[in-house]
Amino acid sequence: MRPHRLLAAMLTAILLSSAIKAAEVLVEAEAFADFGGWVLDPQFMDQMGSPYLLAHGLGKPVANAKTQVDFPEAGAYHVWVRAKDWVPSHHPGRFKVLVDGQELAETFGANGQDWSWQKAGPVEIKGKKVALELKDLTGFDGRCDAIYFAANKDAVPPDKPDEAMASWRRKLLGLPETPGEAGQFDLVVVGGGVAGTCAAVSAARLGLRVALVQERPVLGGNGSVEIGIGPWAGVPTPRVDEITSKCGGNQPYANEKNLRIFFNMHACAVQKVGTRIEAVIATNTSTGQQLRFAAPLFVDATGDGWIGYWAGADFRRGRESYREFNESLAPNEADQRTHGNTVTFRTTLAKEPVTFPEVPWAIEVSKVYAQMANIPKKQRDPPHFWEYGQGLDVLAEAEAIP
Repeated sequence: MRPHRLLAAMLTAILLSSAIKAAEVLVEAEAFADFGGWVLDPQFMDQMGSPYLLAHGLGKPVANAKTQVDFPEAGAYHVWVRAKDWVPSHHPGRFKVLVDGQELAETFGANGQDWSWQKAGPVEIKGKKVALELKDLTGFDGRCDAIYFAANKDAVPPDKPDEAMASWRRKLLGLPETPGEAGQFDLVVVGGGVAGTCAAVSAARLGLRVALVQERPVLGGNGSVEIGIGPWAGVPTPRVDEITSKCGGNQPYANEKNLRIFFNMHACAVQKVGTRIEAVIATNTSTGQQLRFAAPLFVDATGDGWIGYWAGADFRRGRESYREFNESLAPNEADQRTHGNTVTFRTTLAKEPVTFPEVPWAIEVSKVYAQMANIPKKQRDPPHFWEYGQGLDVLAEAEAIP
């Protein structure tokens, strides 16, 4: 082959190879422009690898989530959707995906699998601007993590939520491999509940440059407008209530010039020098972009002690034996049992009768509590009937606790 023909062939091969590599698109559900009736859930990022959208409609299908996506080129793409069938025996959280108004044939959240990529077959992309929608079918907590389009029919997205998947996500989303710097601080407080908010405000008033890192769009934790369980110590707490209410939106705390609040940032790792924490790494729950928060001092107000855990601090889980501290009410032998999660609910008086949706999967979800209905109250263990998850790992298995 002549040199110029060889060069042309090589260039053609390179261009074709680049086109194949470029012709893949990852759409994170949390990055949709319009959530519709879906809500963002970042609670289980460390277990399943990402925030996701949740269709929490209490039995009534929620409005479609919508967005528009840029494609590198038109043509045939193979589609994968990462979802979860959270009650495999009943599939309560089912949904559809629409591409430019056309429903894909597959139904998601009904394959009997935990978080996994479900292949949805080929789709013809006719232009470089594509409309995507998530259509809830049930109103019972359908979950969508991401949608992946690949021109190469043999491309398979990584399934395990590890660093390889995280790096794959960053590559397709055009995010840097290393976190950006958040700024210069004297103190970093991780966790914007009542304890973290008060610590951050107090330190700022003492003259420290403070960063408050909070994974939700509001402050207050259980006492926030999202949950509504206010702090209570037997007496009113006006100063705490004032702080959490003023910090309850997306605006910075107006009167604290030394305090910067970073909303929607989920702490996910620490960096150490020797045994000392040097920085905390946090991920934006909507964009996936990471920031590095460096300081000489840190406050772990995450609720579950994640910063200390990642730093290698000593910890224990479960109940100790009564022998260890001479506690008469402790069990005979140490175990891994912990306090469960509190199931809260509210009722309102309606002006007319309200129907209740069919929930045939409820017994499967409630498990042991479904069996307790016929057990005399005095014999029930645990006695807190509206606590759930005592028999599960409330950290590693948190998503299995309703």
